[in-house]
Amino acid sequence: MFDDLVLDYGLLHPLSAEELRDLNRSLSDFEEETGYELAPYILTAGFLETLRFRAGDWAGTGDDFNLWQTLWGIVCDGSILIGFLFFSGPPNARGAVGLSWSINAEWIDSPLFESAVKGCRNWAFGNDECRRMEIESEVADPDLPASMLRRCGFAMESRTEPQHWAATKAVEGRLL
Repeated sequence: MFDDLVLDYGLLHPLSAEELRDLNRSLSDFEEETGYELAPYILTAGFLETLRFRAGDWAGTGDDFNLWQTLWGIVCDGSILIGFLFFSGPPNARGAVGLSWSINAEWIDSPLFESAVKGCRNWAFGNDECRRMEIESEVADPDLPASMLRRCGFAMESRTEPQHWAATKAVEGRLL
């Protein structure tokens, strides 16, 4: 079990391997076991497909399981899970890691979601091996809050499809 990350608004709850297995098996089992209530519309068909496909990666056991491989639940009001953030895996040879999410659309441009993205960014950059965080999105993606990503330290690197956003770790006042 991992410690929750307290945010300015709400918290991030990194799911344990057992919680990931419960989520993959049954939403009601997950809610009963964790005490969290899943907000409507956060688990899209595409996300559930990804969850089932990557369940083995995300729900590893022992030393193989780590925070780069799990879902980070975005929790408001102490028990309502409004979405998930997740990394593409550990940083690659360039020190880059991808960040994705599945969230109830009503929360996409909220202070809680912004705080959650910043929390994941800060956690990732607090690890020596991570020097860059990347996000890709469809150009016409109405759910991508560009102003929020800029406030979180991301800059658009490509306007063509897919849009490419990146944040770079600063060390001693310099960008790497």
